[in-house]
Amino acid sequence: MYLAWSASGEGRSQMGAIVPVGINRVDVWVDTPLENWTHVLVYVRSPLFEQTTPVAQAISDTYLTVGTTSVLSVGRKVCLKLGNLRV
Repeated sequence: MYLAWSASGEGRSQMGAIVPVGINRVDVWVDTPLENWTHVLVYVRSPLFEQTTPVAQAISDTYLTVGTTSVLSVGRKVCLKLGNLRV
């Protein structure tokens, strides 16, 4: 998972460690410094390659759904649900 300046991955910066296979939910704390980042990106990765076009979600403090990706603000935590992401 990455933070980026755009949905295409401009200026991306990795958030923590690589998400292991089988994980379909990642919690992101609400006070995560945003700086100029506007999107959370997910790239599918296999032992041979990393996807070139990410799944992107605009950062928001309200609940929204785009495809199978959703963001929900709960107290001090923001939950990013990735749906059934398979590698």
